[in-house]
Amino acid sequence: MPISLEQAKKAAAAAEAEAKKNGFPSGIVIVGPNGEIIFAEKMDGSNNSVLDAAIVKAKGAALYRRPTKIFEDRLKDAPFLIGLADISVVGGGIPLVEKGHIVGAIGSSGAPTSPGDIQSAQAGADAVK
Repeated sequence: MPISLEQAKKAAAAAEAEAKKNGFPSGIVIVGPNGEIIFAEKMDGSNNSVLDAAIVKAKGAALYRRPTKIFEDRLKDAPFLIGLADISVVGGGIPLVEKGHIVGAIGSSGAPTSPGDIQSAQAGADAVK
């Protein structure tokens, strides 16, 4: 079963709170396990591109069933990763796991560096557990 809208909103709220705490106006997207968008938001004051970037991060984390940070870390040794469909090679996409099953993923974009996006996305992922 994909993540419910209620759970998606809970995850997004936690990610938004973390982004606000750190001063990162962000785009936050929650997708189901097949990459379908369940919930998306663009925070006030965020860059126009953040929502698109968050979508790609969330879809990649869901479809490849791993955090996008893994692809970022491997990019130097595996440049072919750039050519994979529906993947971001930047951290900020994290699978959402409930009772051992991937129910979707969260993507966050808007921090000046990857660790900020990961921090926001992780707060959202932790809210679903």
